[in-house]
Amino acid sequence: MKFIKFLKRYRVAILWIICLIAIFYLTLLFKPSSVKNKLFLIPNLDKFVHFVMFYSIALLGAIVILKKFDDSKKLLLANFVLSVLLGGLTELFQPYFGRGASMLDFFADIAGVIVATLTYKFVYFRVIKKIL
Repeated sequence: MKFIKFLKRYRVAILWIICLIAIFYLTLLFKPSSVKNKLFLIPNLDKFVHFVMFYSIALLGAIVILKKFDDSKKLLLANFVLSVLLGGLTELFQPYFGRGASMLDFFADIAGVIVATLTYKFVYFRVIKKIL
């Protein structure tokens, strides 16, 4: 019973941690060339994937922060900066894992973080706060 209560209370934070793990796996360890699927032949699909991953991590991070601290602009700025740094660090470390670093991937990461921050600012009080 306590475990279920814990899961309900921290569901967004747990989802945020799962997204972080997925981002590290997908950006550092997963090699799209190892998959024989026509989906990976779509030009610049990886940019869209980067955008979605960092949109998710920044939006969930903002929700986690606001659930705990209630609209702290400094913490939202910290979430923004840390999300962008995460994108930069994953690109810097990719060559050490047999993948190539790309500035366009990093720009897609930043775009995802920006759109997530704007989404949060405009949608949180109308939709998300009612759900949580």
